[in-house]
Amino acid sequence: MPNRIVVFSLLVLLSIPSPVRAGEGIGEQAASVPPAKGLFQFEHDGRTRSYFLYLPSAASRSQPLPLLLALHGGGGSAKRWPAYTNGCFERLAETQPFLLVYPEGVQGHWNDERDYPSSYAHRNEIDDLGFLTALIDYLVTAYPVDRNRVYVAGVSNGGMMTHYLAGRASERIAAIATVIASLPEKFSGRLRPSAPVSVLMINGTKDPLVPWDGGMVKFGRRENGKVLSVDETVRFWVEQNRCDTDPGVIELPDLDPSDGTRVSKTTYGAGARHTEVVLYSVFEGGHTWPSHERKSGLLRKLLIDPLVGRQSGDIDACEVIWDFFKSHPRQ
Repeated sequence: MPNRIVVFSLLVLLSIPSPVRAGEGIGEQAASVPPAKGLFQFEHDGRTRSYFLYLPSAASRSQPLPLLLALHGGGGSAKRWPAYTNGCFERLAETQPFLLVYPEGVQGHWNDERDYPSSYAHRNEIDDLGFLTALIDYLVTAYPVDRNRVYVAGVSNGGMMTHYLAGRASERIAAIATVIASLPEKFSGRLRPSAPVSVLMINGTKDPLVPWDGGMVKFGRRENGKVLSVDETVRFWVEQNRCDTDPGVIELPDLDPSDGTRVSKTTYGAGARHTEVVLYSVFEGGHTWPSHERKSGLLRKLLIDPLVGRQSGDIDACEVIWDFFKSHPRQ
């Protein structure tokens, strides 16, 4: 990333600005949209919310772009997202291209409606569902966005928020992708998406924080609410999308034998409106973001791996996610 970041401040009255106001934000009646990168502000529910926006240099008003919202994990921020993914989403946004947005949770967390009293967002009932839906509505008005290619990805707490958002605002979203996250248990049996939405999940079988078999999410001794198992979460989306219940399974190549993981891909196809549900199972993988550019130094092996588990180098989560999104526009 460049060392100098131009910081923009955009005050939005109420939750969604008028089309005229939105047009002024990126160059009124311009034939092309100038490159933009920076931190923007957004007023919602009496709070000033922030999001980082990356508009690729190829953006043009004559060619609507896909929109990708990427939600950081618990304790993260919009600023730290690029370092977490080795800048992969930014590189993809330039070459594909698409509009990339990193919304930011209040005090580093998203209110995904778990029973999580130690989180400020949960304890104070922050309306992240309202914030994210309002932000999507604003972005598709203010920027040249293809409304049939609106995507949301999230990791850990951001992934749980992504499941929740898709369940409550599926009419706005073509597809979602979650990494090391499952559906919060309290939604079991009462979350009813209004439209089909394609779903990609990447989960480690030895995740010590978000257990593969479901139950209490833990970090050390701290209990952070319960989630469904990976299998139950997959089954939920398969049933909601009316996908074929007989999946196809592919064992992926072991590109990095040194990482101690293997990956398989399970696909439930033929869903309503051509939706699919896909699970990447990272066997022996932990609470980590799979990447070909693994930072596996001695410090990580001694201090981080025992806490979060193994990181797989057999797939790159950013590339897998964007390849999935590209092939799943809203029908």
